[in-house]
Amino acid sequence: MRSAAVVCGWILCLLALTADMSAAAPQRWIEMLPTTSAVLDGYMDDEAVRERLDCNATNPIEDIWKLVATGGLIVVERMDSPGADVGQVERYRMVVMRSPDRAVRPGTVMGYLQPTASRGTYEARIYTHTEGDGILTGAKTFRIVVGEDAMQFFRVRSGLMVNLFRMLPYMFRRAVDYRPDDHNGLDGCVRYRASLPRYF
Repeated sequence: MRSAAVVCGWILCLLALTADMSAAAPQRWIEMLPTTSAVLDGYMDDEAVRERLDCNATNPIEDIWKLVATGGLIVVERMDSPGADVGQVERYRMVVMRSPDRAVRPGTVMGYLQPTASRGTYEARIYTHTEGDGILTGAKTFRIVVGEDAMQFFRVRSGLMVNLFRMLPYMFRRAVDYRPDDHNGLDGCVRYRASLPRYF
């Protein structure tokens, strides 16, 4: 009975600590995104998207990309105008142009990106689940690395995880384990069109 009370106490302490850390951390723009995807107009016509990129693209990530795993087409476009004021950041959105899932309509926002201090590397929130009506949900955090002809996705996870089951039989066992990130960046996209000037 006493051991069960101790275990419950440990669980409550861990939950309280997690909540305090989450509340103390200031929220960034990429962490305040909607929980479901939006659907935008202007993505039914591939030629119109290409013309928009030719006129507005200023960064190598702004292009049409082909998803290696599914063959779907997406476009990455800037959300803010160049020369943003102090306190603002460059923001990009990843929008579906063609999807093998017919429920996902052209113009569905697949995710959002913002640059990091490392050249060609972006932090992204990408919706990873599809509802029956084609709405995307379940945003996960990724690190995206853009090369000359490829865009690699690396799933970002915490290096530490709390294993509550390790606490049940023996209190002296480690409750926090290291979880290595074994993703090798093979998931991602290849550049679909070659008309955008290279900036490398």
